[in-house]
Amino acid sequence: MRLYALNSLKRIYGSRCVLDIPSLELEENKIYALLGPNGAGKTTLMNMLAFLDAPSSGRILFKGQPVQFSESELQPLRRQVVMVDQKPILFSTSVHKNIEFGLKIRGIDK
Repeated sequence: MRLYALNSLKRIYGSRCVLDIPSLELEENKIYALLGPNGAGKTTLMNMLAFLDAPSSGRILFKGQPVQFSESELQPLRRQVVMVDQKPILFSTSVHKNIEFGLKIRGIDK
């Protein structure tokens, strides 16, 4: 199943285009690597795929449905996608405590 489909995706900061992807499809249950030099747009793309940043233009489909970048539409999508940064901002405790917190907010018993 196609998880993401990106069409004519662009992200512009000021007058600088930092991301320009004509077409990209990502399949579910596959492993992908994202490589490129500093400033290539890797983090920008990841933020868009995690629904944290909106494209300047273009379209993202998630599980076949177009993504609308409004807060009311994004909240359910953000519950389905997790992005783990290599330098965590929110959690600075043990792995056990981090997992425990995630389970607790989802209402899962000890």
